[in-house]
Amino acid sequence: MFGDWFYSVPPVTRFYIIASVATTAAVSTSIVTPLQLYLNFSLVAKGEVSAVELPSPKSRRSKATPQIGRKQSISFFFCSRIHQIWRLVTTFFYFGDFKIDFFFHMFFLYAACF
Repeated sequence: MFGDWFYSVPPVTRFYIIASVATTAAVSTSIVTPLQLYLNFSLVAKGEVSAVELPSPKSRRSKATPQIGRKQSISFFFCSRIHQIWRLVTTFFYFGDFKIDFFFHMFFLYAACF
């Protein structure tokens, strides 16, 4: 019964419904936050600096050298920019928590496909 209805929906709408339910489930279970999904052009275009720090042996550190933060003590060669391209599509998959508003969005999405 459910399978017949599910496969009667066009493939693009089916994918959109599945992606919306999966994204909302991921936010509801705290796998991701809504702040990681919203569209922010500066994070997509410029990216975010991701720093990788190589551990140094304690014997090389002198006691006179103050301990500085992780992001400040990295080498230039180990910096890379991560462009958050997923924000271009995930912003359209999240409709809020599993409340009545979410189910209305899914119903109207289904109704608009025919």
